[in-house]
Amino acid sequence: MGFRPTLVMLAGLLAINAQAAQPPQPKAAYQAQVDIWDARNNRVYPAVVNAYASKMRIRMQKTQEMQDMPGDAAVAVFDPVTGEAFVYPTGRVAAGEQIVMKLDMQRVSSMLGGASFDVSHLQGQKIGHRTVAGEGCDEWQLASPQQPNKQGVACITQDGVVLSARELNARRDNYLVRQISRGPQDAKLFMPPVGYRTVDMGSLLGGLQGLLGGSGGQSGGSMMQNMDSETLQKMMENVDPETLQKMLQSGQ
Repeated sequence: MGFRPTLVMLAGLLAINAQAAQPPQPKAAYQAQVDIWDARNNRVYPAVVNAYASKMRIRMQKTQEMQDMPGDAAVAVFDPVTGEAFVYPTGRVAAGEQIVMKLDMQRVSSMLGGASFDVSHLQGQKIGHRTVAGEGCDEWQLASPQQPNKQGVACITQDGVVLSARELNARRDNYLVRQISRGPQDAKLFMPPVGYRTVDMGSLLGGLQGLLGGSGGQSGGSMMQNMDSETLQKMMENVDPETLQKMLQSGQ
């Protein structure tokens, strides 16, 4: 699929200090109309977000990085607490292309134009207040403890809904809620569609590395082992999953 790993984290705090605190965690159920701005091509992609607790589902137009995907649009579902994340094409999709790809959170974030709005592992402090989509929210300057110099700002409601997110010095929000409607969400929205095949890209990556690593020769095994996992995963995303599965089976 060729999702370029250009994660723009919703991150940042000047430093992790005594005043650092964790922002409100997600616990609301809602549907929202959202704008996702991809700074890489200065384009805004409208999206529909469904959420409950820590789970989020985003249906959006295909970004530039997703043009090789079948269908008219893409759906990403993820849960930062469990680490589960997958993406699949939707709209006009042929039977042979009905595939759910399990990916890591970074790959899914890259797919979303680089936008990220997971605040579950970030710390920071309140820096102001704002009204977004008719709701009041506190602006937090946040950072991951592992990347304290990567700063960002998110406007978060008391029940943990991220209404806007941007890099600290960005000229506009990467993620902005335009309209929000609170209420119960159908659990089926957060599961792979019936009839779709699920392909775990992490497992395929490990299997491919093992297969080629044992094949011997710099042109095969050792060369592939020397490739980083990100490069291998991008290669795999451009190969039909059924072909990859056959390769792995032939090496067993």
